[in-house]
Amino acid sequence: MNELAGIVSESLSGELKKVICMGGKFYTVSAPATCVLARMLKPLSEINLKEGDRYIDMIARSVEQSKYIDSAIAYAVIGDTGAGVVRRFRHRELCRAFSHATDAERGLAFIETISLVTGKSFFKSARLAMDITKTMAKQKSSEETR
Repeated sequence: MNELAGIVSESLSGELKKVICMGGKFYTVSAPATCVLARMLKPLSEINLKEGDRYIDMIARSVEQSKYIDSAIAYAVIGDTGAGVVRRFRHRELCRAFSHATDAERGLAFIETISLVTGKSFFKSARLAMDITKTMAKQKSSEETR
């Protein structure tokens, strides 16, 4: 019962969920699970950052990078729901809707979404990525020795 009260309390205080506005419509974003964070990182890795850039600089150039930011936000809105086909359809649908967002809406939505990423989920994703990289490197080296 105490755990349930804590979840409700965090939810009401905005620690687990945020409401964002994209293209004049409002969407609820939950704190992303590790799998959602991994999906979000894929389009964000396509963003061309210059030496010394911060994410605020990236948002300022969001006209150039908007499709990647929209994609990451769409994955966050979808969350960990739906089968692969349903999730891809919903993602495409949201990206289309988000393409009509203003730069200000996109920037605020991105900041609100990123603020939900806790250190625990980020480091869990980073650890998972590192483990996958090591596994793939081992497979490649064992194939080369054959």
